[in-house]
Amino acid sequence: METLEQTKTRLEAFTKESFPDADIAPGTVLSELLIKLAATLHNPIKNDVTALGTAQYISDVLAATADTYSTVIDKIASNYDVTRNAGRKVEGVIKVVVESKRLYFLPAGFTFVQANLGFSYTLTSKLEVLPYDTELGANQVKLFQEGGLYYFYVSVEAVDDTGKNNTQVTSGSKFTVGTGSTLSGFVYGEAYGNFSSGQAVETDIELIHRFREGLVNKSVVSPKSLLSVLRSEFSTLKYLSVIGANDPEMARSKKNAFGISTFGMADIYVRTSDSLETAKIAATAVVQPGDGTMWKIELNKSLDTGWPKGFYRVLSIAPNTTGSSGTYPITSIAYGSETRALYRNNTINDADDARFSVYQTASILFEMPAGSPSGMLVTVLYSPLIEDIQNFVISDDNRVACADYLVKAIIPCEVSLKLRIHKKYPMNIPAVPVDSIKKDIFTYINNLPLGEDIAVSRIIDICHNYDIKRVEMLEPMTGIIQADSGYINISGRESLSIPTSYENGISKYTTAFFVNYLKEDGQSDNIGIQLI
Repeated sequence: METLEQTKTRLEAFTKESFPDADIAPGTVLSELLIKLAATLHNPIKNDVTALGTAQYISDVLAATADTYSTVIDKIASNYDVTRNAGRKVEGVIKVVVESKRLYFLPAGFTFVQANLGFSYTLTSKLEVLPYDTELGANQVKLFQEGGLYYFYVSVEAVDDTGKNNTQVTSGSKFTVGTGSTLSGFVYGEAYGNFSSGQAVETDIELIHRFREGLVNKSVVSPKSLLSVLRSEFSTLKYLSVIGANDPEMARSKKNAFGISTFGMADIYVRTSDSLETAKIAATAVVQPGDGTMWKIELNKSLDTGWPKGFYRVLSIAPNTTGSSGTYPITSIAYGSETRALYRNNTINDADDARFSVYQTASILFEMPAGSPSGMLVTVLYSPLIEDIQNFVISDDNRVACADYLVKAIIPCEVSLKLRIHKKYPMNIPAVPVDSIKKDIFTYINNLPLGEDIAVSRIIDICHNYDIKRVEMLEPMTGIIQADSGYINISGRESLSIPTSYENGISKYTTAFFVNYLKEDGQSDNIGIQLI
């Protein structure tokens, strides 16, 4: 790369050659106001052009033995609306133990040191520690008593550059006060829960791999390009799995007179949300022959209310009248299939092919007193965007003419688990944040890559990110898979794995884990935590 002085020398030589009589000696007007200014402007442009004009530049970066952080790569990436990840520092909470009950003041920049790791952590803003009961304001915390000592909590972040200090500080790790900081009566500090892991600034190699995804062929021919296209259209799409004619999970292509797979068919299983969602459908019930207590609701193309196509199951049926409460018992649900008017249709042979797709219909029988109003609210469990994605891939603008792409909601395996968490402090100060633990377990399970098992050890590690004493798994973790022909139950004490049941279309490529921890719309809290 050319230095600024080298650029200045080059411009002086060019000027002298072009204008021999020009006075460009140091200190002259031309030197100070023209040559130096031109060199300052020209130097970065010259270096960028040199770098960008080198065909092997990206290859050189990929072959480098050390991490690089070139602004040239930033500029190349910006052409594809990709920017470098700036990283983040390690963060955590320290329990600070002191001798006296008094008012403490810690300025911004106060540091603590973890001696074994050699890492320093600092307060990003000032902090007041109050020894009396009062409403806390900004940058204020309470002083607690424990035996003959006192303690308070401070939030800190790593002093070192982003990403360099990313070694995990575990709960209970001891801290001292850093050089240049003083705290009267300081006894010790310890990590309250595990510290977060830092993230380094994205290297050139990592950035290149990311912006290359922006160069993928924008078509629906391959699974990778299909995912790229759909993510640009549907931002909540998490992942997809393409099942082709030769895959054992594919049954639709074999339903012909010869029982042999016909090529061109593909089932696209999509996961479009972290959790299973619910919707309420307004529908009209029709009384059935008999004593007038058996009623039927049909969910098909005649019900034009924007109901979610390809839903998983019916959760409840309730009267659609103001002030009404309670639900009616469901006797049976028969699933069927139908084609769609005004749309190009996929090849659908039967109800099994249509399950969890836009072609799915349902006939629901339920019991209700004779003479009741017929307006009902049907609550269903579903995955969003199935109809939108199906319409997109089958449209004239996007479809592959020789292909039959059927979009299906990923098959759900609904997970349940029960934990017993032992508190570290009998007085429960501060309280163990059970809801936060549930949320972290939910995030872990519902963001697992397709095909990866749930590890009980990972769930226990998540619990230990909080300041607790011990965790027990009270009983085996369970999962219920909603297959075409019914339900498949699985369980495990160490892990939970998706089984293979090709006759039901179940495998690691079609089925994903879901867990719920919010009680709403008929769903259950499937993360049970007993706190003792």
